[in-house]
Amino acid sequence: MPSWDVHFDVRVRVDEPRLVRAVERSRAIAETIRGIPVTAGVRRRLNALNIARAVRGTAAIEGTRISEEEALEVLDAPADVKVLPPDRSRDEHEARNAQAVLKFVRRELRANPERRLDEPLIREIHRLTTEGVPYKGNEPGQYRNHAVSAGDYRPPASGDEVRQLMSDFVHWFDEGAAAAWDPIVRAAIAHFYVVSIHPFGDGNGRASRGVESFMLYRAGINAFGFYSLANFYYQNRDAYVDALTAARFRSGGDLTDFVLFAVEGLATELEQVRRELMSMVQVIAFLEYSHQELEAVPGLGERRRARMLDLLRALTGARLARVPFENVDTSAILAGVYRRVGARTTQRDLRTLLDHELVVEREGQMVPNVEVMSAFAEA
Repeated sequence: MPSWDVHFDVRVRVDEPRLVRAVERSRAIAETIRGIPVTAGVRRRLNALNIARAVRGTAAIEGTRISEEEALEVLDAPADVKVLPPDRSRDEHEARNAQAVLKFVRRELRANPERRLDEPLIREIHRLTTEGVPYKGNEPGQYRNHAVSAGDYRPPASGDEVRQLMSDFVHWFDEGAAAAWDPIVRAAIAHFYVVSIHPFGDGNGRASRGVESFMLYRAGINAFGFYSLANFYYQNRDAYVDALTAARFRSGGDLTDFVLFAVEGLATELEQVRRELMSMVQVIAFLEYSHQELEAVPGLGERRRARMLDLLRALTGARLARVPFENVDTSAILAGVYRRVGARTTQRDLRTLLDHELVVEREGQMVPNVEVMSAFAEA
């Protein structure tokens, strides 16, 4: 099992063209996101999706079995309400811990936007991550005094070495070469060193990703909620482990490739956030457009118009929940909206929506024609 003699005589080629482009792309996408006007409801939804993705990614990397949909349910439920079955209580607890870390990061940086990364903050992130979960040999928020392993990697063994390295790390991070690097680059470097020193009995991967999220939030990358790399690392787990291994043992102290891997992942995550945000904005515009179209239909009563708009809201609501159009259970949605009227009225309303191209039929299902807004924008 290989061990890396942790040191800070490292370099990052910050002028490497691919890295420069990745940093610039991340900032450009973040700036685009900040420039999109959104309602409070859209902001809340996007916040929830970002946190759920981070929770799911962070937990899944460590083996917790929780889907993004389940993470959303946990986030929306009161702390004293159990969402998952009893045999999955640990999964739920770890998801709530990950949420607590993200809330802590936001609270700290709202109170002090210049909050520096120091040992108390790193330990608090770890405490929140592991509190109440029976990790063997782990004490939440406290450095370890015993040897640990991380897959095929053997981190520094003794407690004294761990404490000295963590002290050296935060000093170097603030006053050494890393202090001059771009904040996005620094976020990846902070992740690398915390996970390499592995200062805690367990939960080191989670803690390192929490530290990285703190640095990204501090860098101003977050316009709506959290953009965490946990989801990217989860989706590319083998490449993530390979990047860590290469940085430690094959790079000769050059961490550029690991940083590039992380920053390109950040750009990917930001682009996904941008697409989701634009999808939400498009839905809002579509519902307003539908209201105007139905108001112009001769002889259409207020009750019918309201009912059809309710149906469109229900269908687009399913889209916001990330249910593909092809899998929307329209019969259940129709039953909810049209429970007090007959089949003839239902068919008549659907025909009106089809005639005005507010819904389209795909594979025998009625789906909202949100794409009509793209054509309208191009006109």
